[in-house]
Amino acid sequence: MRIFLRNTRDLEKHFRIKFSKPDIRLHPNELISVEVNWGSRDDCEDVTKFKYANSAHECFGGYFVVNKKKYINIRTVSFEFPDMKNFNSSLFNMSSQFQISFGAENEEEDESVDYQYEYLFFQNTKYGIIAYFAKEGWDNWDKSIKIKKGQLK
Repeated sequence: MRIFLRNTRDLEKHFRIKFSKPDIRLHPNELISVEVNWGSRDDCEDVTKFKYANSAHECFGGYFVVNKKKYINIRTVSFEFPDMKNFNSSLFNMSSQFQISFGAENEEEDESVDYQYEYLFFQNTKYGIIAYFAKEGWDNWDKSIKIKKGQLK
């Protein structure tokens, strides 16, 4: 399984911003965080348009191609900039959203529970986001233990 930042080239080219390579971390509690930052190039007209992002949608299934290699789409989360809502991206044949995608290289990874992650939430940073993912089943309330009188036993 690999994690990709997708659909950034058109935004970089058209609006003169630059996305950094994602910083991907596996935390001790098995959460995965993906930090993506961006900044302006010297000739960017108005970098403040890109200060914060919003979550656009989430999808899974199908496949996508990166560097001529085909990946099964386990999960994709799309983000957009609020100031881009009125931008007619179809005129420029581009997407107004960028994506974080979990891609499986083969069907065994796609079907394996070890590789199934759910999108939880994201935080805005100044000119960046941190998106959090957890192993599927993290919210299994049936197996949770109720804490009584504020103490763990």
